[in-house]
Amino acid sequence: MSILITGGGGFLGIRLAQGLVERGNKVILGDISRFEIPDDLRGRVIQVPCDVSSAISFFEAVRSHGVEGILHLAVAIRTIAELNPITAYRANIDGTYNLLEVARIAQLKKVVFVSSHSVFPPGTQAVETDTRPLQYANTYGIAKIFGEQMGRYYHRRYGLDFRSVRFPAINGPGRPFIGGTSFVSKLFREIAKTGRFVIPTKETTSFHNLYVKDAVACLAGLYGADADKIKTRIYNISGIPTMMKDLVAVIHRHLPATQFDYQPDEELVREFESWPKTVDDSPAREEWGWHITYNLNAWVKEFLAAEGAVLSS
Repeated sequence: MSILITGGGGFLGIRLAQGLVERGNKVILGDISRFEIPDDLRGRVIQVPCDVSSAISFFEAVRSHGVEGILHLAVAIRTIAELNPITAYRANIDGTYNLLEVARIAQLKKVVFVSSHSVFPPGTQAVETDTRPLQYANTYGIAKIFGEQMGRYYHRRYGLDFRSVRFPAINGPGRPFIGGTSFVSKLFREIAKTGRFVIPTKETTSFHNLYVKDAVACLAGLYGADADKIKTRIYNISGIPTMMKDLVAVIHRHLPATQFDYQPDEELVREFESWPKTVDDSPAREEWGWHITYNLNAWVKEFLAAEGAVLSS
């Protein structure tokens, strides 16, 4: 089976490729820019130019490699989207429309669209199974709502097997530092090097975090699920509710000498506090077997080791 990953050169794209290749899939990595393929994937994946904002570029990537399905990760993330709305529109709106049209024209077997908790209004306390998205704070969330609703339309109108997950924050080794929750990945890199870090939130600031390996397993599981199991079609994914002081406590368990200071950034704290406090992901668990493998202690321990820290336990 030939699978195209758009945004294939990114943090999640590379790790998803590694997971899919290990499961025996033929993987095509599409990205707007050239990127370095990790040693363990050389000769095992194909890299192709793919500008999702160009329907011709997108279709050529699919046609020339016999693609049967797409995992759509290409996106202008929220930080970039707010700084450059035009770029965000081309990548996140045009890109998603092109995804669906290419899938329809090429008669692809399935499409997985990566959405986000950002579809919910700031201040949403609990996300139940049937909570309706209504994001109005930023262009990123608006684009994710567009992708979800257009995907539903293409499923109803053309029978496209469209599937989507709404992810929380994803962290793990190699995530670049580009605002928002990415400081958590930066934290691990810094304490492994220096033994200290200044946390830009409060001790009581909380967020839903998903370790990158669980994110990969989630996407692979959704993509591989039999069509007759997909009922909800757009799935909430909870992640692990994590309070900063609890994260610090687990890190101290493995690196007791680590020093932390809190210097809250008011804008960042407001961003964290705007996210849902509880998220119901029972449909994903019940319909296609989604489950988290890495609890808080497990992902912290593995992340620290991956960054070269010498653990005490």
